[in-house]
Amino acid sequence: MKTLRYSFIALGIAVLAAACSGRNIPGGTPQLPTPQSVSPASIPVKPMAKTAILPASAMQSPIHTQSDIQGLNYTQIPGSATQVTASTDGSIWVLSTDPQGPDKYIWHYAGGTWTNIAGLASQLAIAPNGTLYAINSAGGTYSYSGGVWTALGGGAQALTAAADGSTYVLSNGGGGPDRAIWHNVSGTWTQVPGSGTGIAASWDTGSYTGSGGSVNSGGLYIINSLGAIYYENPDHSFSTMPGNASVISATTGGGFFVLGFPTNSSGNNIYYYNLSSGTYTAEPGAGVSIATDGSHLYVVAASSAIYVSNVTAAATPGPQTNFPQVATVGGANAYVNPSGYTLYVFTADGNGVSNCTISTYSGCSGVWPPLTADASATASGDFTPITRSDGSKQWAYQGHPLYTYSGDPAPYQMYGNGIVEPDANSWSVARPFGTVTPQPSAVPSSAPTDPPCRAYC
Repeated sequence: MKTLRYSFIALGIAVLAAACSGRNIPGGTPQLPTPQSVSPASIPVKPMAKTAILPASAMQSPIHTQSDIQGLNYTQIPGSATQVTASTDGSIWVLSTDPQGPDKYIWHYAGGTWTNIAGLASQLAIAPNGTLYAINSAGGTYSYSGGVWTALGGGAQALTAAADGSTYVLSNGGGGPDRAIWHNVSGTWTQVPGSGTGIAASWDTGSYTGSGGSVNSGGLYIINSLGAIYYENPDHSFSTMPGNASVISATTGGGFFVLGFPTNSSGNNIYYYNLSSGTYTAEPGAGVSIATDGSHLYVVAASSAIYVSNVTAAATPGPQTNFPQVATVGGANAYVNPSGYTLYVFTADGNGVSNCTISTYSGCSGVWPPLTADASATASGDFTPITRSDGSKQWAYQGHPLYTYSGDPAPYQMYGNGIVEPDANSWSVARPFGTVTPQPSAVPSSAPTDPPCRAYC
């Protein structure tokens, strides 16, 4: 299978703009207004359509699929779809090509098997905890869990699920194609600034600074009707991204994939934007829908064929020393060092950059020892060796430097989790992407009688 890596040779925007009509990424960043709108909660929603459960044999693959992605060595997934969304457990959810009309059957692909669930939808999104969200052509939004559909609100035309399990929708409001943005947190709807025709929540925990402004974790990518790309930070400030796109899918480590602009029924070229370098790379293939789970790129071609390609190599540590390992910490998977001590990430760090040194945060690296890497260490899957300001090497997970905590009294402890520094930057356990974190207990079960210092003392 061909491996798509983030470190392609950068192509200038002028090169991208030279692509055929409907597949280019020209420049332009018009203003992003906030239209008046009413809460989706105030718009009645009909119950989700009840459909008979279809057998797996009903998911048929299209004919002549390889004409869509010629000679690329993508792996084809059997079946046909109009839209795909990727789940953190490695499975995918798709809308099929049937029945006629805008609302399609909903299918789940896991372990090589297709399973149909009751209901019809025009768009899907999946949350980190596995909750499925759907919109139908009538504008109704729903959540699906435990075999039950729950209506959330009406008047919507697009949705996305955030890393914290909340959802965003494009809803009513706006005199043109760009619609108002609403945020649903635990059942409460709040309008947020901006408007657009497409949205994608970011699950990247890193922060980046580009020519168009800052990109901080926990925000939202927005595409408007002119194809301009924006990032709305959690504080509702906006950053602009170069180029134009018709569809966007955020990765978990430093960038996003887009389909070219304007929308082309024959498929749009695929591009990757690296937030650290500020450059686009033209990727192989074309599609009408894309999704990524952090390690795979899924593409639905114009023929409705479904393809997958790796975007990071499988983790193969080999003989490298001090390499991160997976263990159970606090009831869920987490990364630990070879001695079993829990590893942490720090929000003050940049992508591949450690801001925890002996001269910062009152002796940071003395309290939070970096997970050192050999001078000859090489990247392996999601893990890369980075160079610290003193010239030493440190392991990073998806670009986030890794540390142990001197206050952990024994392996597999997590006394450093949740520590907040005076400047509001915080520490958290490093866990594999997509891990559902248990609710923390009020007091650690093995708390010492005289707990160690919990910050920089």
